[in-house]
Amino acid sequence: DHRDLHSFPTRRSSDLKLSFSNHVIEALVHYAVRDLRKIHISHISSVKSTSQMNGIILSLDVTVQQGTPQEIKKLIHLMRDKIQREIEHTTGMALDTIKVNIITDVTG
Repeated sequence: DHRDLHSFPTRRSSDLKLSFSNHVIEALVHYAVRDLRKIHISHISSVKSTSQMNGIILSLDVTVQQGTPQEIKKLIHLMRDKIQREIEHTTGMALDTIKVNIITDVTG
């Protein structure tokens, strides 16, 4: 009887407690920004969010090649969007906060 196949409850990813190593998160961040040539991420750390069950907080040290403040702001915004999409899509975790320490490269 096909009705028996639908008798099991389903789970949403938000019902699960997810956890990923820093190495996995680091790889996802680098993958997400692979086509952004004007930035280099030198340090990535992640901790679980205390405000969301499956949330994480990222801290990044980002070197940006020289540009106008508007260009740098636009690039950082694009980087944040790409990272958020990649982490949330791949892991099912919510990206609660991205803290970015920006270092400008005056030689680039």
